[in-house]
Amino acid sequence: ITDLLTDYINSPYYGSRIVVHKNGTLEIRNIRPSDMGDFICVARNDGGETVLVVQLEVTEMLRRPMFKNPFNEKIIAKPGKPITLNCSVDGNPPPDISWMLPNGTWFSSSIRTPQFVTGSSGTLTIASAQSQHAGRYRCAARNQVGYIEKLLLLEVAQRPRILSQPAGLVRGVSGEPLALHCPAEGSPRPRVAWTLPGGRVLQRPQLTSPLDSGTYLCRAHNDAGDSSLSILVVHWFSPCSGDLKESKIKALKCLRHSRNKLIMPKLWQEQTP
Repeated sequence: ITDLLTDYINSPYYGSRIVVHKNGTLEIRNIRPSDMGDFICVARNDGGETVLVVQLEVTEMLRRPMFKNPFNEKIIAKPGKPITLNCSVDGNPPPDISWMLPNGTWFSSSIRTPQFVTGSSGTLTIASAQSQHAGRYRCAARNQVGYIEKLLLLEVAQRPRILSQPAGLVRGVSGEPLALHCPAEGSPRPRVAWTLPGGRVLQRPQLTSPLDSGTYLCRAHNDAGDSSLSILVVHWFSPCSGDLKESKIKALKCLRHSRNKLIMPKLWQEQTP
């Protein structure tokens, strides 16, 4: 019996990778893709010969699906813009990829709707991201060997909105702290910063001196945009400071305030009964 590799090999034959046994069995060790091809077995005797052709195909080792990025992801989309969710997977045979939307709908690969498109490489594209598209998306990959899935959290950014505004100008009293509030909502959560009349930026401005009077600007910002609020603050002084005790002179040091003009202090004295 002989087998056709590059040349005819008579049995028995014992090589480093190839062995032809006496019974005609061909054994190939540590098989490689380069071993693919047609093998011809020829059996001869005095009565003639017969031929058997065997076609050898070499496939890669089966591998269960594996995500290139195995971690759950959080993605922020801009409203009205397209956004693509990726689900890159390795495996052999190549895994089939499907997506589950936040409402529970499943999409397989190569699906196209007015809002969603799934690609052959495992992508899910939303044509125009809107707030109703926000939520949890699941990517699932399956082949003959296994099944895996991962979570992608989609957040559609919303421009900040300042929730309250003062009714008019705000008055602060000398020596007393004054907290200015600027509650804001949006997605993602907006960052809030205050700009003082002199241009300095603070997180929590407090009134401490007459120089703090003026217009305060609150700006709430996130990836979708920003909103601002202006607050006019007027500094007021305590009318008088001093001690009153029975049967003694009352001495009060008072400051007078007229619009934006500061008038020098005046000493007031009064005899108590």
